[in-house]
Amino acid sequence: MVGVLCVAASVAGAEPTASRGLVPAAAFGVWRTMLITRPDAMPRARALAYSVRRDAYMAVDFVAPLCTHEVSFVTPLNRPAERSLAIPLQYAFRVDQNRVYRFNGKTELTMGDLAAQLSVISTPALADVINEMKYGQVLRIEFAAVQSRTGPGYMTYPLAGFAQAVSRAIDMCRKASANVL
Repeated sequence: MVGVLCVAASVAGAEPTASRGLVPAAAFGVWRTMLITRPDAMPRARALAYSVRRDAYMAVDFVAPLCTHEVSFVTPLNRPAERSLAIPLQYAFRVDQNRVYRFNGKTELTMGDLAAQLSVISTPALADVINEMKYGQVLRIEFAAVQSRTGPGYMTYPLAGFAQAVSRAIDMCRKASANVL
């Protein structure tokens, strides 16, 4: 199944809050889980962790009612976005010393945004990456704009607790799905 893997980053040190429809659930190693509910969207269970430099966070979401996965990263901008735009991106994901997986994606900005949200187009290989993450120690990501004159960016995420967090997020999604159907 082809889907969208969203990658989003937040302002360094910014923590999700319950006032934005985020309900904290549990922590596993460096990964946390939470259930996100909003009146205008399907519930999603999220496992998230900050990068090693704490300048971005990675979220693996399981969206009700089918609990399909999406991956997202959010990273802060140096200044508010001056205009709205969409930029095609290319990604390389690698867990430990395993194979490198390549994905296409994009980032979309709206004028005034303080953080960039990056999306990766999901392919069947994305499920392979998530499975490798369950057994790995570190995830390294390289990303770059397709027609950029600058070099790529890099993010590193520790995977301690990832397997337990994903298992918990899937359980939360299934319970939320029972309430949706």
